This record gives sequence, C-alpha cells and structure tokens, in this order.
Amino acid sequence: MGQGLLHRFQKAGKNKQLNAVIQKIEMNASNNYKDAAQSGLREFQEMLREQERIVFS
Repeated sequence: MGQGLLHRFQKAGKNKQLNAVIQKIEMNASNNYKDAAQSGLREFQEMLREQERIVFS
C-alpha cells in the first residue's frame, strides 16, 4: 500500500479504527490466540476494502 493511500485513509478519519484493529490482532497473535487473531485480520481486511471503495469511488 502506497503512502498516498495511507494519507487518504487518515484524511477519511479511519486511521484510529484501523490502528485499533491492528493492535487487537497483534495482542491476540502474541498471546497465541490464533483464532481471534485470524478473526481480527478478516475484520481489518474488510475495513481496508471498505475504505478503498470510499477513497477510489
């Protein structure tokens, strides 16, 4: 993902939400909660897809 896209996410106000999901994934992965980490990853991927639709529409 390029800097331009990250900048657009920040401008869209979603950076805090994305960071919260990343932190949840990292915490679950570090605690060896693989199912929860995978669930968080799916949530993160969906949020990115949603933001891409908004940014590029």
